[in-house]
Amino acid sequence: MKHPLLIAGLFVCLVVCGVDEPQEISPSPHTVSYTFDWQSEDAVIGDGSITLQTDLGYEVVITSAYAIAYTVLMVECPDEEEPVDVPGMGQWLWELVTPRTAWAGHSYGNGNDAAIGVPHTEDIMEQEPVELGRITVNPGSYCQFFYLVGRADSVTVGLPEELDLSGLSIYLAGTYRSPEGEPQDFEIYTTRAYALISDLYAPGDYAQSEKAFELDTGTQGAAVTVTRNLDRLFDGVDFETMNTDQQATRVLTQLIDHAELSVTLTP
Repeated sequence: MKHPLLIAGLFVCLVVCGVDEPQEISPSPHTVSYTFDWQSEDAVIGDGSITLQTDLGYEVVITSAYAIAYTVLMVECPDEEEPVDVPGMGQWLWELVTPRTAWAGHSYGNGNDAAIGVPHTEDIMEQEPVELGRITVNPGSYCQFFYLVGRADSVTVGLPEELDLSGLSIYLAGTYRSPEGEPQDFEIYTTRAYALISDLYAPGDYAQSEKAFELDTGTQGAAVTVTRNLDRLFDGVDFETMNTDQQATRVLTQLIDHAELSVTLTP
């Protein structure tokens, strides 16, 4: 026979003590890293050269190539009543087309907590994944990624000593050859800027709008990777009918338009 006092005591404990509720985890800063990479199936990568076959039939041999990652950041989610936009976009573009003085330590993300602090030079000839930055980001909600190729300035990291890239966004040199022609030298560059603005996608989900997600940096970090398509870099470039500015502009748009973004969540 069960003791009535024992049963009563258990009942009181269940009522008074209750069941422990799960403790909420306070938001804390997390790390966001930005890596830039390339993909290629057809390019021939040699010692100091990259050979491409273009959609217009040209053989392009690149011997020198640089791109300036002017601004790289995650875009905060807007308030419900605000339109979706890239914060400070107008100011960034204004800076690109007007003279200015760059100061050491100046932020190129318009105060964005998840922005790379200064422009970086990318040597396209290296063809290796490059981590541009690893940042500790305060808790916040991020819905998009922004990558702007823009003009190099006095604080740009990694500028080559043998070549003056000041004021340029991309630079490429080498030779091209038409199907019936002989190799011809080319050197193209531009001051134009062009940007990738993308929702956030897990690896393999890029551009599938229904799979876009929001990053909460108060609970998770992220490894962000931008992969460009080397094979298509010179597609659409007609060396015989385009001037050098048009050629460079086409390469710039190919660089961005065929890039893919992947975001891997991290602890």
